[in-house]
Amino acid sequence: MRKIAHLIVLLLFVAVSSANAQERIVVRPTTSNSNGGISEQPDLQRSPIYIPSVFLTDYTLLFEENCIDCQVQILQDETVVYSSFVDEDGKVVLPATLSGECELRLYWGTIVFVGEFEM
Repeated sequence: MRKIAHLIVLLLFVAVSSANAQERIVVRPTTSNSNGGISEQPDLQRSPIYIPSVFLTDYTLLFEENCIDCQVQILQDETVVYSSFVDEDGKVVLPATLSGECELRLYWGTIVFVGEFEM
């Protein structure tokens, strides 16, 4: 009986933790060019480029504090399907209708951080 209780507790823990799991979105630096696109080679700088951490939980993107007020675009098939700004809590709530493969663009001054994720 005790083994069954432990098994039930373990299964509940796994179910709850996977429901609230955060997926890290790995972003890479690029730069915006004059025609509104992005260049895969960022301008050379004397100091290393800081890469912000971005996480996805359900339909919420979570950003670091230094990303507040940065513009965020979500693209699918090279078309912008959603655009917003990081709020004061470091969040962007995505529409529940979003599904499939997505590209994230985080505009931070002249640097555009790009990452891919799937909904």
